[in-house]
Amino acid sequence: KEKLVLGVYVSGHPFENYSSSFKDCTFSCAMLQNFEEDDDGHRTYPELTDGATVTMGGIIGSFKKINTRSGSSMAFISVEDLYGSIECVAFPNVFDKIKSFVAADKVVRLSGKMQLEEEKAPVIILDKMQEYTAESAAGDSENARAQAKPCESALWLNASKLTEEEFDDFILLFSHYGNGKTTIKIKRGDKLYKMSDVNYCRGLRDELYLYLEEKDIVLV
Repeated sequence: KEKLVLGVYVSGHPFENYSSSFKDCTFSCAMLQNFEEDDDGHRTYPELTDGATVTMGGIIGSFKKINTRSGSSMAFISVEDLYGSIECVAFPNVFDKIKSFVAADKVVRLSGKMQLEEEKAPVIILDKMQEYTAESAAGDSENARAQAKPCESALWLNASKLTEEEFDDFILLFSHYGNGKTTIKIKRGDKLYKMSDVNYCRGLRDELYLYLEEKDIVLV
């Protein structure tokens, strides 16, 4: 209930436990952080192509169902991953197939067409969405659900550009994010620093961007 009460996740994003199962997907919200902006504030996204088919894994943050003039239903679904969120549009023919599981906090895999319009945020026009469950990953419904466990990950950070004073402050960040499943590996010159059991959540990620560029932060 952290996000409901505070507006942010404190102990870690719930999708963190599933992210390794979606490494084959072609889109993540990290791509939305790579943009170019002109003098009028219009953004272009070098990694995205209008009309391209993309696949994504994420967790439903919110959704809004509306009725069309014909009386059928469609929905605007906000899907989040570790890097942000994107709105997905489910027209009636698609929404009718997925409405049984569309709800907040559901983990989903989706595919659709990227839509880039001037002066609007990118959206995905859904072709398909399916609920991700333990049984869909492991093949056996009840046994797989019981055995499903959070996946460990490693976060590689390149801190070579930081000064000594900046690096000392940088290291202190991680003391506030313990009891997690992520191993931190920090490269600084010819030295490699390693920390285990770090909680890699949105709060830590936002603080990392105060010190490092996006290319210097890699989650594997």
